[in-house]
Amino acid sequence: MRILGWLAVMVMIPAVAACSSGAPAPSVPGATSGGTPAGASASSPVSPSPGGPSASSTAPAASDPTSALPDPCTLITKAEGAVAVTAPVSDGVHELVSTPELGTGRNCSFKVAAGGDGEATTMTFPSPGDLWDTYKLGQGLFGPVKNLAGVGDKAFTVGNGECDVVKGAVLLIVKLFPADKFKTDPEPRTIALCKQAVARL
Repeated sequence: MRILGWLAVMVMIPAVAACSSGAPAPSVPGATSGGTPAGASASSPVSPSPGGPSASSTAPAASDPTSALPDPCTLITKAEGAVAVTAPVSDGVHELVSTPELGTGRNCSFKVAAGGDGEATTMTFPSPGDLWDTYKLGQGLFGPVKNLAGVGDKAFTVGNGECDVVKGAVLLIVKLFPADKFKTDPEPRTIALCKQAVARL
């Protein structure tokens, strides 16, 4: 009887161990494949495994620091860019950019369609806020800085080919490199292009 009792205890131990061994729950395979575990809410944090799908593929747009910024390629038209550059331009090419002063922003380049020199560039960044004056002072390293009244909330030009404007929470930068090699003063065209872009913010 004592032997039979011992055998019964030995049989029960593996059975209990199997129930409490921490076997993978259904959510583990789902998390590995990037899916949402069964029964989990959409807000439940699920960390993808290394090498698995990027979290950005299903994360809300707010996780992208540039998602709230206007698309700079929509702020001027090709026709407006052509007038400013003094030559026909190609469609704008969009890319993300980053600077130590402004952080991450968006850039769009409208280059001369036939190749060669000449380009209009629009960029959007978060407003520098209280650092506006510091930013403006730093831009003076690239050319004479002049206040530009009546454009956005506040604005200035740098040299004769750049315009910087704050409107709301956005900093807009417009740069112009003319195809005519500066045979004509590009400043009036830079300011005109800047105003056209600000109107679409």
